Order: sequence, then structure tokens, then C-alpha cells
Amino acid sequence: MIVSADLSTFSNQHQYRRAAGFPYWTMGLLLKGSTRYTVGDVHAIRHAPFMTLVRPDAPYHVAFEETGESGTVWESGNIIFAPRQSWHAWLDLPSDLPGVSGVSIPDHAEGRLLIQAFRQVLDPQNTQTYLRNQWLENTLETMIILANRFSPDSQKIKWINVSERS
Repeated sequence: MIVSADLSTFSNQHQYRRAAGFPYWTMGLLLKGSTRYTVGDVHAIRHAPFMTLVRPDAPYHVAFEETGESGTVWESGNIIFAPRQSWHAWLDLPSDLPGVSGVSIPDHAEGRLLIQAFRQVLDPQNTQTYLRNQWLENTLETMIILANRFSPDSQKIKWINVSERS
């Protein structure tokens, strides 16, 4: 179930802190710029395009990270969701922070497909009907599967090349 979704452009002054106890998963997609995620005393820098998954209850702080290529703004979106039971094995992406994982999105067709799917979830033209919600969840599931494909440990999902089927 998707609880909420948004896309924002922030100045280099913007920061966000999430306290422990938040009950949902958060999928963040960094589309422009660089950010610094901090959990306790550990931090990691993300460069666009990058998809981050934050577990429920995981506290974190995120802020703009100035790099020579990042400019003065960062653009990112978030999808807050409760996963279907069948997704849980796919939500274990490489983790460099406690409760926070993610993958860099490659610049090829599948990476562009993930970004396109993300933008479709955020499309305000769509109404909130039962069928629409099912379609959104299927789109979110596709994004999670694609993110696993970009992971160095992509053996969790058996990939089938349809052209090789008999």
C-alpha cells in the first residue's frame, strides 16, 4: 500500500530528520544533486541518480552535500509504503548505513525505466481508485525488482531471458 508520494526540489539549505518509530518503508529517489544520509555517527553520500530504501523505525538525517558537480539544489522524491508480503526478500538491497540501503541507478534502458515508473507513481492526474492503487503497487513492485537487478547481489531474483525459453 502506498501511503504517500512526492517530488521536491530543495535548496542547499534544506535538511530533513526522521525520528525512530516511523511505521512505513521509505523509497527515496535522488534525481539531481548529492545528499548526505546520516544514521547516528555513520554517514554516506549519495549522488544522483540513486535509489534509497529506509526500513520502518530507522531514524536518519539527510542534507544537501555540496560537490563540484552537484550545483546548488537537489531534487528527490519519496514514496512511503507498506510492502506486500511477497516483496520482503527484495527489500534487502546493499546497506551502508543501519536501516538504510540503496543502489546507484545506471544510465541505460532499465535505469530510465525505474525513473519513469517513479514519475508515474507521482503523477497527480491519476485518481485514487481501487484499480489505480493496484496499478501503483504493481509499478512500485517493478521499481523494487529493477533496483535488485542493479545490486551487485542480484542473485535473490531468478532472471529469465524470454528469448531463451522453449
